[in-house]
Amino acid sequence: MFLNIFKYFHFQLYKLKKKVLHLLSTVFWENNIDNLYYGHYSILKKYSRTFLPYKINGEMQHGWSVYNGVGPNNPDLKPFFDKSKRYYLWNKWNLSSSQKDGLNNTIGIGAPFLYLLDMYAITTKPKPKSLILFPLHSCESDNFTKIENIYEKYIEDINKIKSHFEIVAVSLYDIEFKNEYIVDLFTRQNISTVCMGKRDNNPKFLENFIDIVKEFEYVSSESWSSAIFYSLAMKRKTFIYGKSMWYFNDEHNVGKQKIRKIENKYREKYPQILWENFDHRSHYKIANEELGLNYKKSLQELRRLFGWNLSSASKTILKNVVKIV
Repeated sequence: MFLNIFKYFHFQLYKLKKKVLHLLSTVFWENNIDNLYYGHYSILKKYSRTFLPYKINGEMQHGWSVYNGVGPNNPDLKPFFDKSKRYYLWNKWNLSSSQKDGLNNTIGIGAPFLYLLDMYAITTKPKPKSLILFPLHSCESDNFTKIENIYEKYIEDINKIKSHFEIVAVSLYDIEFKNEYIVDLFTRQNISTVCMGKRDNNPKFLENFIDIVKEFEYVSSESWSSAIFYSLAMKRKTFIYGKSMWYFNDEHNVGKQKIRKIENKYREKYPQILWENFDHRSHYKIANEELGLNYKKSLQELRRLFGWNLSSASKTILKNVVKIV
């Protein structure tokens, strides 16, 4: 009898424990992969000097986007956007695009990379005439077709301008870095390869970016991308060169006409960083607009927006208690 009573109370305590943990998980222990990409969550947590493991009360844009910044760069996903969710976006274009798509609960905070730069002292002088390349990369849910052929064509383009530089390196994403054939393609052309690791749950990813890029005088990509605008924010001599890999990317397979339209838009907007116009200076002010410098928040504003304080956390927990009761 006593054993049965003990088992009953033990089970009740177990259920209570699960409920308590569930309630706490509504405000603690971030598990949204979109917020954890590239270490964004860790950057903003460190910047706001927040020590408790609060969650973000919404979803963050995880990369520079030609669309609204919500989820993958694919307009076909519009019907699946969660219009009840709060989204934290980077720049004016992302905000206006999201509102056109019916997403009214959006707030501009700028790119997390801007906050990281505020905390990072760059004293290293780059090596003269050194160039690091950031070709568009595939990722775990975003695949190229015939990836080896794509990189072969990219190297053909790079060889046409390589004589302008004394040192040339390429940053490959984890997937390409593990592809021995692709690494060997670059090695045979005396182009060294580096990798910043995986983007998922990697709080050091963008720190690795800074540690690598600070060593180089020049940065280039064949596509308009986060890496281009991050490098500009670091005041590196940054330019666009080569045929965009967007044409070969399954995830961005929105048709050649749409890709060309996007490319033309940015080529017309920023002609000064196209290789054919390049004057070997850093046009770093471009990064201010694309990374949303005007939307960057103070540490107090971030805490308030994210609900990173005991008052907001308590209110959220109480709301969920009421729902359970």
